[in-house]
Amino acid sequence: MLPDLVDRADAAEAVADEWDELVVAAGRPFCAPGWTLPWWRHVAPRGGRLSIVTARDDDGALVGLAPFFEQRVGPLSQLRFLGIRSSVRHDIVARADRADVAQAFARVLTDGSIRPDVVSLEAAYAQTDWSETLARAMGGTVVREWTMPAPFLHLGADSGRTFEEWFGGHSRNFRQQMRRDGRKLESEGAAFRLTSDVDDLERDVAGFAALHHGRWRGRGGSSALTPRLERALVDVGRRLLPDGRFRLWNLECGGEPIASHLFIEAGGEVSYLLGGFDERWSALRPSLQTILVAIEDAWRRGDRRMDLGAGAHPYKYRFAESEDVIAWSHVVAPGRLSLVARSILGARRRRRELSARMPDRARSTIRAIRRRASGFTGHDEA
Repeated sequence: MLPDLVDRADAAEAVADEWDELVVAAGRPFCAPGWTLPWWRHVAPRGGRLSIVTARDDDGALVGLAPFFEQRVGPLSQLRFLGIRSSVRHDIVARADRADVAQAFARVLTDGSIRPDVVSLEAAYAQTDWSETLARAMGGTVVREWTMPAPFLHLGADSGRTFEEWFGGHSRNFRQQMRRDGRKLESEGAAFRLTSDVDDLERDVAGFAALHHGRWRGRGGSSALTPRLERALVDVGRRLLPDGRFRLWNLECGGEPIASHLFIEAGGEVSYLLGGFDERWSALRPSLQTILVAIEDAWRRGDRRMDLGAGAHPYKYRFAESEDVIAWSHVVAPGRLSLVARSILGARRRRRELSARMPDRARSTIRAIRRRASGFTGHDEA
C-alpha cells in the first residue's frame, strides 16, 4: 500500500473526485472535499498546514484518506480534522482493510515530512473509531476526552416504512400539532422553498445566517456561524448544489425568510448543520415544520438516514428514533513530548467535565466570554 501526504490545496483538488467517491461510499457528508476544502479556504485557523494523508493500493486506486490539517498548540504538533468546530461526524474514510490503511498512514506520520505529537480524532463517528487501530500502527497511546449523543432517523429502505407510515406512528398530539401549525402557516401565505439555483446562494445563505443569529442574540450569541463560515457555505453550495447534496430549506412569507435549515448529503446520509427561525413566528413552530419537510424530501429521494447532529436537544427527539455516539479521542505519538500532550489533553477533559456540571446560564456566560476574548470561529466546546 502506497501512502502519501497532500499538503497543498491544488493537490487536494486534484484528488477531489476520488476522495469524494470514498466519502459517498462511506456516507460521510462532512468528510467530503465539497465541504472540507471550502472550510480550509475560508475558516481554517491561521498558521495551519494542510495535511491530508492518503493510501493507494498497488494499482494506484485511492483506498484510504484522512482529511487532516496540522496546527501548533504550544510546543506540540497536532493533526485535526478539516471542518473541526464547524461540523461534527468527522472520520477517516477507507475501502480497504483498516489495519493496512493505518499502517500506511503511520509511515507518513512517523517517517515523513510531518511528525505529529497528537493525532486528534474529534467529533468523530464512535462506531468507526480509528483511534486504537491508528495507535497500534504508530506505537502511540489513546486518550479519550468526551462523547455526545447524536440522534438520527432511519429513512426509506433502511426503515422498512413509507414517510406516511413513519409520521402516522407518532403520537396523536404530535400529528395534530404539526398539521394544525402547517395549515396556519399556509393560511398566512408561508411556503417552503429549497435553494435550487446557484445564483440564489449568497442571498439565501445571508438569510439563513440572519435567522440563526437572531435566534441566538438574546442568549449570548452563537459562535457556530461566523462571517468566514458564511463565505465557506456559499462555496460549499456551488460545489454540492448541482448534485442535490447542499439542501438549504427556507420557509418564507411575503418573500421574507421565517425559518431556514441547512443539510448536507453524501451516499444517502443527510446531516443537519444549523438552522434558525424568526421568533415572531415561534407559536407555529417554523423550525419543526421545516425539519419535517426536509425529512419528507429525503425520504422521497431514497436517502437512508437523517442525522440531526450532536447533542441531546429535545426537539431532535421529536423526529429521531435512535442515536449514535460522537467521540473526541486523541492518539498521542511516542516521543519526548508525549507527557506534555497527555497533560494538556487531561486538562481539557477536566474542563469539559466541569462545564457539564455547570448550570446552563453559567456555561453560556463562560462561552460568551471566551468568544469575545479569543474571537474563535466554529462550535464551542461542550
